[in-house]
Amino acid sequence: MNIRWSSFVLILLIAGCEPSVPDAARQSITTRPAAIGSDSVHSGFAATRPDQRTLANLELLGRVWGYVKYYHPAVAGGCCDLDQELFKLLPLSRQDSFAKHLADWVKSFPELEPILVGNVAVLDDGQKYSTYDRSWWAPEIIGTELVESLKSIPLPIEVEEANRVLGADDENLHHYISFAPRVGNPIFKNEYPYPEIAADDSGMRILTLFRYWNMIEYFFPYKDLTDLPWSEVLPTYIPLVIAAEEPLEFQKVIYRLIGEVNDSHAGMWFKPKEMQDFLPLLRVCALPVYRDGKMVIAKLGEKNDSLDLGDVILAVDDRTTEELIEHYRPFCPGSNETAIYRDIGLLLLGSNQDSVTVKVDRQGRVLDLKCSTHGPMWGNWFGDDRRAGFEYIGGQDSIGYIYAASLNKGEIDRVMPENLNLKGLVVDLRNYPSRFIVFSLGKYLVPQPEPFAKFTVGSMVRPGDFYWTDPVKVGDGNRPVFKGKVVILVDGFTQSQPEYTAMALRKHFRSTVVGSTTAGADGNVSQIILPGGIGTSISGIGVFYPDGSPTQRIGIVPDIEVVQDFAAIQAGRDAQLDMALEIIRENDPGAL
Repeated sequence: MNIRWSSFVLILLIAGCEPSVPDAARQSITTRPAAIGSDSVHSGFAATRPDQRTLANLELLGRVWGYVKYYHPAVAGGCCDLDQELFKLLPLSRQDSFAKHLADWVKSFPELEPILVGNVAVLDDGQKYSTYDRSWWAPEIIGTELVESLKSIPLPIEVEEANRVLGADDENLHHYISFAPRVGNPIFKNEYPYPEIAADDSGMRILTLFRYWNMIEYFFPYKDLTDLPWSEVLPTYIPLVIAAEEPLEFQKVIYRLIGEVNDSHAGMWFKPKEMQDFLPLLRVCALPVYRDGKMVIAKLGEKNDSLDLGDVILAVDDRTTEELIEHYRPFCPGSNETAIYRDIGLLLLGSNQDSVTVKVDRQGRVLDLKCSTHGPMWGNWFGDDRRAGFEYIGGQDSIGYIYAASLNKGEIDRVMPENLNLKGLVVDLRNYPSRFIVFSLGKYLVPQPEPFAKFTVGSMVRPGDFYWTDPVKVGDGNRPVFKGKVVILVDGFTQSQPEYTAMALRKHFRSTVVGSTTAGADGNVSQIILPGGIGTSISGIGVFYPDGSPTQRIGIVPDIEVVQDFAAIQAGRDAQLDMALEIIRENDPGAL
């Protein structure tokens, strides 16, 4: 989603030009990958059965490597390729004196002045919190020499506006990280994708884990909400990535790793060939939803040739629904069960063949149906994109209906001024809006500016710290507003921008949110590139209500919960929209 605020913008600045690296220092620091062939690079490290000492050393290496990557001013200036530095250290992980090697490595970097970091608004400690755990720095754990080496890295210095050097290009302040202008979600830069990974290259698989784990460790605003504590993820996955020598098995492990962030914005959006062949590319043009332990057909596409609304799926190509749910669950990361089962439903009728046999229970009759499949897997097969962005519904009741996914540019400003006297307005957010309507519609619903959300953004002052922003407001106080009832519809397909939109629109004084649990993933998306050509993403900023109440994983909690139940599905009835119309038509003594 795209969000803006005027009171807080993160600006990073370095005094003078980028730090220079002495030639002597460059001799011990690798500046670029050593290519083998056109796209492949080999780390030179193979570990098939590491002992416990090596595993503990690798965990320590992952932590130290990540700290140096994001904190050391020489690395910030682009002095070296940290991937290649990792590959040089990996063989030493088998040694008892590994902590000493790490201490020497940290001290080998050029000594530079600290990075100077400024914020537009000087924030006090009450607007900052930290998710970074330095408990592993204890001398009894890693040794005094390594602790002192880490402490010798100069920390960035926060400076006030008057002392900042103006005119620097903030995109070039750190080689590996920057923040999106006016928003603050992290931008992960200069991460080589290494599209090919050799089967015997344990080091490249370890790099994949270390890269991802440290991105989350320092810049994921919801790290404290993961089911498996993030500190436990690193030691859990080191032996898994080492053992996963076959490409597909490795990609499955990384899919599981991505799922550990419990974020519906996560997933493997760019898949290597092996994963593309493993997951279905085609699907039957029907949508199953999870209801009372069953997968029920809730929507039919124009190309559906066999299924009916209300059909309960028992099996697909002789694999039971329960087996398919268990099979697909690791490949459907999500913030909550609603999002996970939503995505499982999309895969359930998938195949790489031109048809599948679906066993269904249709009102007590068990049928085996041959159903044709179509592509692409994630295509819109239901004609929703042809719905009007605004229309009148409810017969003579003068009720307006906005289907947010079909709005045209400027349509809100065309239709709202002439419809301010309608009895009610339904805003359907069970989709992804085609236009950002938080403020364009909000100004017609909220008479005076009111806070509806505030954010947390990452920091270059101390990576791992986050800052609270001032609340963002909706409503401008410059026009007549809608005084009828407003009903906002949400469900499991309400994710990210529509969740944020619902937070704003419910500030209307006669609003009601109707529906079921949303996907619980809010905040601008940050993309991540991993070795093996894997692409994923995370929610890059934290989104909260003005009082600090969370939305991530919880979603938008409806005022009135209405689930599209089995009876409504079978009858082809929209129970949530029916409730919206009932609320609007209900007599209201407080109506204006």
